[in-house]
Amino acid sequence: MTTLQHASPSLALAPDPCLPQRDTLLSAPEMARRFSILLDTSGDHTPHTFTRCEWTRAKYRIGESLRVLYQLRIDDTAYAVTARTFRNGASAQAYQTASRTALPCGPLPAVLHDPTLDTVFWTFPNDRKIAHLSLLHNVPPHLSQLLAQPWGASRLVSYAPERAAIAQCLSADGTVLAYAKLYAGTEGEQSFATHNALYQHVPVDDPHLRLPRAFAYTARERLLLLEPIVGQHAEALDEEALPDATRRFGAAVARLHSLPPPPNVPEFSHLTISALHTAARVLAQVRPDIGEGAERLVRELDKRWDTSDELSVCLHGDVNFKNWLATSDRVALIDLDAVSTGPAAADIGGVLSGLWYRYRVGRFSAATERHLARAFLAGYAAVRPLPSPAIVRWYTAAALLAERVLRAVTRIRPEGLPHLNTLLTDAHTLLTGRCHD
Repeated sequence: MTTLQHASPSLALAPDPCLPQRDTLLSAPEMARRFSILLDTSGDHTPHTFTRCEWTRAKYRIGESLRVLYQLRIDDTAYAVTARTFRNGASAQAYQTASRTALPCGPLPAVLHDPTLDTVFWTFPNDRKIAHLSLLHNVPPHLSQLLAQPWGASRLVSYAPERAAIAQCLSADGTVLAYAKLYAGTEGEQSFATHNALYQHVPVDDPHLRLPRAFAYTARERLLLLEPIVGQHAEALDEEALPDATRRFGAAVARLHSLPPPPNVPEFSHLTISALHTAARVLAQVRPDIGEGAERLVRELDKRWDTSDELSVCLHGDVNFKNWLATSDRVALIDLDAVSTGPAAADIGGVLSGLWYRYRVGRFSAATERHLARAFLAGYAAVRPLPSPAIVRWYTAAALLAERVLRAVTRIRPEGLPHLNTLLTDAHTLLTGRCHD
C-alpha cells in the first residue's frame, strides 16, 4: 500500500494521562500508517493506493474523550472516517455494538477497531449517534415527496460527527431544492419551531434581514428541511466586497435583536461567570503556561460584571463567519439552532472577538480588522442603538476567552494554538480600556 502523508503541526498541549492516544490520533502521518495496518488486518487483502490522510475536525474533552474526523482518499475514492476514543478497554464493547448495525461502505470497512489506541472508527454514513445518515445516499420516497420537486440526490456540505450533518437536497437536474440537517438528538424539533416563529416576523421585503423558512421536520429521522438561500459566505467575499457586506451583517443582527424571541428558547449561558471560570480551569489543565493568565482575566471580568442596564433580546447565539450569507441586497442569518435570549452585546462581542481572532492568526491585517469591526458596528447602529461601549468590551473579552481561546484547544485549531497567550493579553487589554497594538 502506497501512502501520501500530510504532516500535522506541533500542538503544544500538555500530556493527558487519561487519553495517551491523543497525539497519535492527531498525527496525520502516523494515522496514515495505522489505517494501512487496520485495512490489512480487517480481512481486506486487496492492494490499495492511499493518497490522502488528513484530519479536518476534532472535539476534545480533556481527560474524557477525543473525536477526530479524517478525510481519506483510497483508490481515487474519498471517505470520511471518524475516530472516537474510549478508556479502560471500553472500545471493544463499543466496536461490537457498532458492528451489529453498521451499513456497508464499499471496499472500506464500515467500522474498524484499534485496541492499542482504545479507539473505534466509523466510516460515513456510519456514525456513533446519528442514526439515519444513509438516507442521504438513498432518499426514501416519503422524504423525497416533502419538497416541491422530487429529492433525488444529496451533496454533503458539513459533518460534525455525533452531532449533525448538513447536505444539499438535489433534483434530477442538480437544482438545490433544500438543505437537509440530520441530528443526533431531538434538538431539531425546537429548531424547526424557532425557524418558523422567527420567519413569521420578517417580511419577504425586509431591507436588512433574510431568514430561511423551515419546510418540514421528521421526528423519526430527526431531519430538518430548510429553504435554500442564494448568497455568498463571508469567507468567499473579496476584500472589496467584504466591508459593505459586514456593514449589512451588522444591520441584520440588529434586526434579529428587534424580533420577539421564539417560545421555549433558552437563556444565553455560554459567557456566565461560572462558565468562564470553567473555561479557565480547562485551559490550565491542557496549557499550564496560560492558566494564570486565564484566571486573571476571569477575575477582572467578574469584577467588572454589570448588566443592570441590558435588556434581554432575541440572540442568534452563534454569529460566526459561517452562519451568514451576503445576498444581493441584505444578509441572511442561517443555522438558528443556538437562538436564545440575552443581552445584545453577547452577539456583538462574539462577532468582534471573531474578527480579532482572524487578525491574530494572520487571516486579516490589523487595518482590515479595524475596518470590518467599524463597519459591523455602524451597520448595527443604523438599525438599533448599540449597547454601551463598556458592556461590548466585556462581552468581546469574555468571548475571546470562551469562544476563541478555549475552542482553539477543545476543537484542536492549530492556527490558534500558538496565539493563546497573546489572545488572553488582548482580552485583558480590551477589558481595561487600553488600546490594542
